Amino acid sequence: MLEYDWIPTWRTKLIHSKSGVAEEDCIFETRFPGDGPMIWICTRYEPPTRIEYTCYAQRGYIVRLKIMLAAVQEGTQMVWSRSWHAYNADGEAWMQQWNGDRYDEMMNHRKAEMEHYLRTGSILKPAAH
Repeated sequence: MLEYDWIPTWRTKLIHSKSGVAEEDCIFETRFPGDGPMIWICTRYEPPTRIEYTCYAQRGYIVRLKIMLAAVQEGTQMVWSRSWHAYNADGEAWMQQWNGDRYDEMMNHRKAEMEHYLRTGSILKPAAH
């Protein structure tokens, strides 16, 4: 998984992939602190412009992630969108506490990690406390 190159906290268990990296029908599991197990399936793969995932979270919700790239005069534009859908009461409760500010904070951090990697070729080290 290429996310290991730029996301310091990335941990996965690869379940299915012919190539060992993202491709259509690739399946992997993540376990981020506080989230529990999440099963990800690559549902659309059109390199180099588009990739989509559907993620099933044990907490009772499904996430759809879409990433699209387009050439623009300044370089490359990326559009990254997510949608959440609860499928039980636990998922509904999780969605009630998940808010736009938390999502924006997470996405801004991911963006900083990606931009650092693309600029330097190295992983962004966590800030010292």
